Amino acid sequence: MKKFSLAFALLMSIGLTSFDVPAKTVVDFPYYKFNSTQMLDIRRVETDDDSVTVYADLYSRPDEWVRIASGAYIKGNKSEKVLPLAAIEGIELDKEVYPGKPGRIPFIMKFGALAPEDDSFDFIEGDDPGAFIVKEICIDMPLTAGDVICHLEGTVDDPSLSRMIVTEADEDFRTVSHFVSIPVTDGHFSYDFYADKDTYYSLYPYHQFIDGAWSVYNFFAYDGTVNFHVADVPRPRVLSDNPAQKIQAASEARRQEVYNYLDSVEKSIGKENMLSPEGRELRKQIGESEGDERRALIDKFRNGDYYSDAYKAYRALGDSLRNVMVDEELASFAAQPSLYALIRTYENLSKYVPEESRAKYGRLYDSLLADYRPDYYMHEKIRRRLRSELLDAGKPYIDYEITAADGNKVKYSELADGKVTLVDLWASWCGPCRRLSMSYIPVYEKFKDDGLNVISIARESDAASMAKAVVADGYPWQTYLELNDENKIWEKHGAHNSGGTSFLIGKDGTILLVHPSAEEVDALLTKMKAENKL
Repeated sequence: MKKFSLAFALLMSIGLTSFDVPAKTVVDFPYYKFNSTQMLDIRRVETDDDSVTVYADLYSRPDEWVRIASGAYIKGNKSEKVLPLAAIEGIELDKEVYPGKPGRIPFIMKFGALAPEDDSFDFIEGDDPGAFIVKEICIDMPLTAGDVICHLEGTVDDPSLSRMIVTEADEDFRTVSHFVSIPVTDGHFSYDFYADKDTYYSLYPYHQFIDGAWSVYNFFAYDGTVNFHVADVPRPRVLSDNPAQKIQAASEARRQEVYNYLDSVEKSIGKENMLSPEGRELRKQIGESEGDERRALIDKFRNGDYYSDAYKAYRALGDSLRNVMVDEELASFAAQPSLYALIRTYENLSKYVPEESRAKYGRLYDSLLADYRPDYYMHEKIRRRLRSELLDAGKPYIDYEITAADGNKVKYSELADGKVTLVDLWASWCGPCRRLSMSYIPVYEKFKDDGLNVISIARESDAASMAKAVVADGYPWQTYLELNDENKIWEKHGAHNSGGTSFLIGKDGTILLVHPSAEEVDALLTKMKAENKL
């Protein structure tokens, strides 16, 4: 033993110290499988024989606190070895910290060494409800894996923006468990995006998103560079040599031309001349009211005719020009089918698009686009959206899978069991959805003994948010969880980017009412009960 020690000392004395330096692995933006929160990013992981160092960022509104608990730990996915937090730099543990502007707190965490067999680990902030959890953080993979390396390069005019988010273009950031988060430094961001070729993605500023109004920059992933200019004024925003991107740019430029013209017409009218005298008075009452009274006045405004003649003419002009744009776009797609034509078809089959325009895009798809690039992933999404168009009163309701509390799948038809069923799709983050859901409670209590069934499904990115809302709102029925859109329930109902919707379904599976108020459900069930149909 002494001979080994002397030999080792000799090696050290002549500078051969590399044998004593642990091999270090560094992964920027590591791949992960699941993230329970939008507020935490794992930006870099360094591992060696002695430790795991995690570089992370916390994001929030400048005036809303964030916190890291002292009970945080990591766990190896193969060894299940638990490593408690050994040290932290950049934030004080267990303390509510306000990020201020630009809403970002970078910090570093140090843990012990993983077992040799571990190629990934979970970060768990603690065992309390609502703790941050990031699962399967890989120590040998970039954030995403795909067919191409798409380089994203951008400049940002707003100095308060510190983070850009990337998701697939048809995903809702409020429910996704996996997204790309890109930090912005000194008005610039740069990122190598490992992506699936030709997949359509959206990039948007995070802090605009959480404030409720944000710009979206859509792009096709390809083996090249996509440039962005994130600005508040209209200008070319996404530049790329991808052919589909160029078709998109031309189409967007034409729409922007029309929108600019309509903006100039609206400005010439003036805000003070948009409403009739009765409309101006009603708007004043809305501004002076609150709560239920305010909501009632807003509903009155929406359902009434309170605009001036000049503004009605402007709106008619807008409708006419938008119809012209639709016809122009459809003609160009018919002449040159493209991936962007499929994207626009999917976008314009949304229930938020006027029915006449939806029908035009549906006909174009059936007659021409259904056979273009039949292997492209967007076809299945288009077909699901077309099927959702059939969800109207008097039409058959659809069947689909729902995730039960034990994690197993159960079909809607099994839960409905031939009963009159109110399907309530909602989300904890959707205030109007929750108000509608709560308004159904007295109706359920009134008719539950007559056989009324309620299937309540919450669209969430974590189970804790649903559980908290269920307790707060007092729902008397069982609520099912649609976690991160795993069953595509919202998309199958044509409500992909909304918090929720509702349907009253008859015993035979026929849709009776679509997105009804509690009063409408009560009235119909009262009539059905009197006729012995309930």
